[in-house]
Amino acid sequence: MKEYKVIVDDCGTARWYKPGTDILHRDDGPAIEYTCWKGWYQNGKRNRLDGPAVERSNGNKEWYIENKEYTEEKFNAEIAKRNKIHAPACEYKIVEIDGKRYKLTSI
Repeated sequence: MKEYKVIVDDCGTARWYKPGTDILHRDDGPAIEYTCWKGWYQNGKRNRLDGPAVERSNGNKEWYIENKEYTEEKFNAEIAKRNKIHAPACEYKIVEIDGKRYKLTSI
């Protein structure tokens, strides 16, 4: 389990930091939680690879990878590209078993 320095101010805003630093960082959730929005940070940069890095209470969302902002569409394309690059060597290969053809995929 990761250790973080967590500070909650008088307004209820919670911030997670790398221990011994003032660098916003959290691997398993938002590193900053205000009453009206949440932000995912790693090493002080807005960053999230499994969804928007900013979620606002009005429903607005923002996507960031290593502090670079993306539209939702460009974010999804970048994640798909990264996943394909990191896919196992057997991913998408066609194999034949007992006369039937199958395409291999990850689960």
